[in-house]
Amino acid sequence: MLAQYREALHTWQQQMARERRAWSRERANYIDLISRGRIEEFWGLIIGERSLFSSLFIESKGFLHLCDDVQMSARVLQRFGSGLSLARQSDDFVQGLFDAGAFDRLLSTGFAKSEYAHLREDERQMLIEMSLRRVDIPMGAAISKAFQMGRYLCTQSLYASVMGENPSHFRGATRPVERVSWCDAILFCNKLSVREGREPCYAFSEPFENDDDWSTAVMWNREANGYRLPTATEWEYSAKAHRDLPYAGSNVADEVGWYGDDRFDEKQKGNSAQKTHPVAQKKANAFGLYDMSGNVDEWCFDNFNRGYGSEESDSTYSPWRLKRGGNWRLSSWFSRISDSRWNDASYRGNVQGFRIVCSG
Repeated sequence: MLAQYREALHTWQQQMARERRAWSRERANYIDLISRGRIEEFWGLIIGERSLFSSLFIESKGFLHLCDDVQMSARVLQRFGSGLSLARQSDDFVQGLFDAGAFDRLLSTGFAKSEYAHLREDERQMLIEMSLRRVDIPMGAAISKAFQMGRYLCTQSLYASVMGENPSHFRGATRPVERVSWCDAILFCNKLSVREGREPCYAFSEPFENDDDWSTAVMWNREANGYRLPTATEWEYSAKAHRDLPYAGSNVADEVGWYGDDRFDEKQKGNSAQKTHPVAQKKANAFGLYDMSGNVDEWCFDNFNRGYGSEESDSTYSPWRLKRGGNWRLSSWFSRISDSRWNDASYRGNVQGFRIVCSG
């Protein structure tokens, strides 16, 4: 596949060299904005019309022509989508690319510094649609039933649209929500399920309390089709994606995640700059899941005594809940798939987020 991309790139570069004099002022303007990293201005010029482009700008070196297949084009854009050229495509084709998530990385970058509350309604809706994208997780040795997992960490846009508030310390519409407790995540899942016309998975006492004792009474209806937290087994199985790698999608932490300095080894520096980052900026794993290593910790439904391979999950044994994935503050050691830690269910730290799953 890479050889085909390179061949297509070479052919397109030759064609663009012949057509260089014919480039429009509009094309040059957009490319200039992209090459200078002015993504928000670029997006502001084209948002709403959705008549986008047919080729991909790659590191100022040339253009990669997209084929007419929507899914293939979407995969190319997801992998290299730092900018685009302006050869127009039909609205139906571009809408298909949007629906397939081809522009998610560009969306995530463009709105990283924006507050959800300050966005227009059409901008909010696009970010919510992006945040709700799911990946099919097939059954396997540790999983007896297929399910769907959120492609991205729960974003501040999605959380605010459901809960009416954004508790995060590091603000940004496409950054992961943080300072969210296990109890908060349970309530969010039920509210999102109701909004999306699904049966809520959790039963709990009213009124809601961010309280460890409250958490032990939460019951999970396994027949419901609503949104929920993954079990630890589901999370680890999805992070591995049938690969024997230390991190979710790579042998190298920097390729797939955001993490902090190693406090015990000054030579091991982090890449997070001590903050969260917008979703989908790093490489996905083989299932197409982003940020499974680093950025923010992810709550699991299980209490801390459950191990990998156990499909049963019990919320009543203890208020201590498992969290996986690592975060921006801790070193890459804690971003390994195998790492497992826990906190009390009421913990609201700026390293703590979550990801949703559902039955399909």
